[in-house]
Amino acid sequence: MFVSKEVISIIFRVINFFAFGFLIYYVFKKYQLITLKEKFAEKHALFDDLEKQQINLIEENEIVSNEIKDQDKLFEMLKNKINTWNNVREENEKTLQEKLEKIKEAYKKRVEKQTEHIHEQKLLKEVLPVVIEGTYKQLEDKFSKKDASETFLKDIVSYMEKNAQ
Repeated sequence: MFVSKEVISIIFRVINFFAFGFLIYYVFKKYQLITLKEKFAEKHALFDDLEKQQINLIEENEIVSNEIKDQDKLFEMLKNKINTWNNVREENEKTLQEKLEKIKEAYKKRVEKQTEHIHEQKLLKEVLPVVIEGTYKQLEDKFSKKDASETFLKDIVSYMEKNAQ
């Protein structure tokens, strides 16, 4: 009998051990497993969100990089356009200056011609009557004598006869 008490004791210990293990398993499954699954799901969802955010950030980074490249291209195009406009403006200013210089020269020449013309007109108004009057007096003095006028006319006629032949 002694052996049977020991065997029974061992069997009950094993049964108690399995019962206690089952009880721990049941309590763990009922109360702790749900909490652990929720925490695991939260952490899994957090990691999924972080992966999605990382993917979104990578995509946004690529978009921003492409936009920066586009902006750089646009900047270079605008810089070239501004340089072209400046060159055209400088050329236009240069041609305008040349035209203004030509106009100034033409104006100076015109003013010089006008002053010359005015001077000539003034001379004609003032000097010509005096010269004509003096010439008339000289002619009257010279041709007032009959011999001088006849000699002058004979010289003219003889000159014309020589040239006609």
